[in-house]
Amino acid sequence: MKSCRTGAVVIVQNDAETIEPTLASFYDHVERIVVSTDPKRGWSGIPITPDDTIDRIRAMDHDNKITILEGDFVKTADPMANETYQRQVTADLLAEQTPGLDWILQIDADEVFLDFPYLLHTLAGLPAMTRAFYWKLLLLFNTLDDGRLLVVVDEERRNPIIDVLPLGHRPGARMKVARNPAMPHSLRGLLRWRYDFSGDNAASKAALHYSFAKSEARIYEKMKTWGHSNDFDTDAYFALWKRSKTDWEDIRDFHPVTPKRWPALRPYHLHELTG
Repeated sequence: MKSCRTGAVVIVQNDAETIEPTLASFYDHVERIVVSTDPKRGWSGIPITPDDTIDRIRAMDHDNKITILEGDFVKTADPMANETYQRQVTADLLAEQTPGLDWILQIDADEVFLDFPYLLHTLAGLPAMTRAFYWKLLLLFNTLDDGRLLVVVDEERRNPIIDVLPLGHRPGARMKVARNPAMPHSLRGLLRWRYDFSGDNAASKAALHYSFAKSEARIYEKMKTWGHSNDFDTDAYFALWKRSKTDWEDIRDFHPVTPKRWPALRPYHLHELTG
């Protein structure tokens, strides 16, 4: 199987809680990384005070393969449009810095890969016509006081829900929404590739998505500044998130935009998720 030249884009904003395990899970396996940040405000335009995320990233860059791109990416009143713009600018810079890449990965600062070499092996085997691909993530919603992680699970609380989200694209792609590239409608099914997440080893090949499994202060800031800030009542959802620490068994159908997408919650120890 042919080799696969891969680079990564990482958008950060006060991600000190998760950036080190995230970066460690793929750093040695990609050719180049561009980390992009707005040190003054989030996508909603709300001002922020930066933490030490960038210092942590620089301390981990032992191979000198990371470029830090700082800028003002708030161009409209639409947070999602601002996110999409920042991802596009950052991906274009990566492609310019590293000609000849096969894939650009759009990795969030809270996604920890459990088997990144398997992902690269999969990419190397994709047909040349494939322009974008999806990968699977296990959504972590909160951390209980005993250290267990609240995981989004199916209605019967038997198995974790595996989100299948856009993760990578070819250089030159144009972002449509966030990290989802635009595709010709007539060829969409042929140009996109989705990981087959069936089988006993499904969870072991995923990425752990610490999307909401963060400190209270960070979650509140995220809800006020991220790309989905205008899509739901952030104050009400923040209250639900806080309540999940004690009342998780009573919370049902709670995805912030499409409720039934997340049917229920169940606590797991980390080793139960990683195998």
